[in-house]
Amino acid sequence: MAPLAGDGIVPGMRSVELFLDAGGDAERYRRMVFEEFAWMEEEREVLDTLRQGKRVGLRQARVLHRNSRRMGMQVELKEALGLLKNLR
Repeated sequence: MAPLAGDGIVPGMRSVELFLDAGGDAERYRRMVFEEFAWMEEEREVLDTLRQGKRVGLRQARVLHRNSRRMGMQVELKEALGLLKNLR
């Protein structure tokens, strides 16, 4: 669910919590998931940039940096930029 940060278990577990909190209301669950994981839109844009072979820069590195902290890791901005450039 979060390929740039190499994580899927944490968002998966959070999705289960949201499902339980929604109490069987599918529409409420959908809204909760979209709100909780809105940050994944930026990550998807970075992946699309890489997939299309386009140039990556600081904007994309900031996304990786920010999302890595969300997953309990710390990828510094300079490291994130180098990693993304090597993935192209």
